[in-house]
Amino acid sequence: MAREYTSEEILAMQKDAVRRVAQMRKLSQTRVQQQPAPAQKEKPSPEQQSDEAVSGLLDTLFSDSESLLILAVLFLLIREKADAKLILALFYLLL
Repeated sequence: MAREYTSEEILAMQKDAVRRVAQMRKLSQTRVQQQPAPAQKEKPSPEQQSDEAVSGLLDTLFSDSESLLILAVLFLLIREKADAKLILALFYLLL
């Protein structure tokens, strides 16, 4: 049987989710600020840019355990054909 949550429990879960999102954003901003500015290079070809974009996206997704866990849950939910709103919400957390 599904458990019914009280409004206080739901509010507490929402506050915790907002806190975790703020924490992840702060962490990502500090990581970006810690990276040295790249030296001026010649422009890479469009093919190189797409390869770099894909590798950069993968590096970002696999950079911390929380993102990796969300990806694993997403994979399972998609395979089980879970509710689309839940899947989209988890994708939003990865942003």
